[in-house]
Order: sequence, then C-alpha cells, then structure tokens
Amino acid sequence: MNWTLHFLDGYWEQLYAVQFDGFWKRHWVHPTWFNDAQLSYTLIFTPPVEAASVPGYSKGGKEVVGKEKEAPPVPYAMPCWKNILNNTTFTVGVSNIFGEDPPKSFAFELGNSIGYPGSLYDNLGRFWYVRMIKKF
Repeated sequence: MNWTLHFLDGYWEQLYAVQFDGFWKRHWVHPTWFNDAQLSYTLIFTPPVEAASVPGYSKGGKEVVGKEKEAPPVPYAMPCWKNILNNTTFTVGVSNIFGEDPPKSFAFELGNSIGYPGSLYDNLGRFWYVRMIKKF
C-alpha cells in the first residue's frame, strides 16, 4: 500500500499582468491538498524443492534403491497458470482520491478558459488505474 499526499502552497498573483496600469490587483490562490493511493501485489511462485525423493531423508523415499529396482521419475513442473503468472505485479491505484478541484487562478495565461494554471495542476479529477508488470 502506498499513500502520497501532495501539498501545493498558496500564493498571490497579479491579475491581468500584461501591462501594468499603476494599480496592484492581486488575488490569493489558496493552498491545495491532493491524495493518491495505490495497492500492489507481486505473485512469486517457488518451484518444488524436491524433484526426486532422497533415500533416508524424505518421507516418501525408499530406504534402499537397488539396481533391480529403479526409482520412478518424478516430473518437475509447476502448473501452467503458475508459470504464466510467476513474477507478475498487479497494481490498482487512484489519483486525487477526494476529487478536489484545483484552486481558481485568473492571472496565469491571461485568465485562460480552464481557470487554473495548467503547469501546476492536473484537472483530471479522480482517476482510477490498473497496471500489470510481467518480468521474464
């Protein structure tokens, strides 16, 4: 589990700062908090340790294996789904958990149509995502 807290501090902006007319017109852009979280899980499957039983040490091993009697071969393999999903990481996450809107900013980019500085804020709102990483 990973939780990230973003804080963007407030600042004063000068409104319509294209040409100064002798009067300071300022607007306070409020500080903003954004929360992101993600949950990851990695699937790691270990192959069987004992491919063939060892006489005298294993529960299923024969005490004496002679020339007349060969030990049966033990297949070494994991199920197909374990081979496919081995070393795979699944991640589920959400950006801007509470759906906070960016604060209004009117001076940036001459009061653009979106009403907030696009270089500081991402106006996607709440955004869910799923990711899968497979390592070979």
